[in-house]
Amino acid sequence: MASPIFLSKPHPGFSAQAFENGAKLALWEFWRFAIRFVDICRGDWRVLLKLSLVSVTWRVVTLPLYKTAQPFLLLTQTLQALEMWLSCFYLLTFAYPDFSWAFWRNFQPFAKSREAMCRSNADRVRKSSLSATKRFPWYIVFLLLLGTLMIEVSQVHAAGLKSRELTATKMLILLALWDSTLKSALGSFVSIAVGAIMTTCLSLQLNLVLIMQFYELHLLMHFLLVPYVSVAQFTATEYSMWVKARGGVICGFMALVYVLVSSSGRLVSPVLMYLLVFPFACFMAEIAEPVPTGISLGAKAHSAWCARQLLWLNRLPSLEE
Repeated sequence: MASPIFLSKPHPGFSAQAFENGAKLALWEFWRFAIRFVDICRGDWRVLLKLSLVSVTWRVVTLPLYKTAQPFLLLTQTLQALEMWLSCFYLLTFAYPDFSWAFWRNFQPFAKSREAMCRSNADRVRKSSLSATKRFPWYIVFLLLLGTLMIEVSQVHAAGLKSRELTATKMLILLALWDSTLKSALGSFVSIAVGAIMTTCLSLQLNLVLIMQFYELHLLMHFLLVPYVSVAQFTATEYSMWVKARGGVICGFMALVYVLVSSSGRLVSPVLMYLLVFPFACFMAEIAEPVPTGISLGAKAHSAWCARQLLWLNRLPSLEE
């Protein structure tokens, strides 16, 4: 059983206030991370050295690709998405124990041991890892879609299509993409309305770039949540409740994280993705806590957990004081 009652009342659902609180927490946690950065590097130097070697090799391989893609905005965006996806995949596949332990020792400072906190069912971790990485094919679809549509635009007279028909086709495709991107957070009606505004006001290429960026943000969130979700053992219903209750505050935090990652450009690598887990774990400690594993209902540890939930639910939002 996970933690469906821990609904984080100070940051309810998807709202402007929750988003603002998430952004404030992000600034605070990254400030704390900057202060502790030297200690973190000193404590994890072997892991960072290994990831740095992978990152340097990575950069040598991808640099020619970036030079080739530089004139094309969407192709460059696709390469950045590929780098992010490969960084996530590498950490979850080859460095998961280190990644998981980095999360848990910051999320729960009194964790008993590395082995106890990193021990989890292999199938759960594998499924969580797949959920964090399975979305990448969308980026290739977007790239092919853009290429196809641009060819149609340039050859509209040769193809014998009317400009009005082509415009309607593009709008329908973009509306469907915006709806699939935003529906889980905003609902079908609002997501279609937002999609209609974006499709009308922005160019085709910019629409596709923004949609890809939303998927990158979603990928990054799923990736950073893997250690927590693999131990919390949410059912599908519980996870849906958990995300809806914290959606706004998580989006506020992740928006700042994504700005940091996307502005880093060529610095995207397994090292950067690994370091992100430190502020994210501290942020998660502010908004979530799973039921302790391996204890029975009514035990002292379970009662203490329930007491902490009640204290959280009844306290005033610290950010509004």
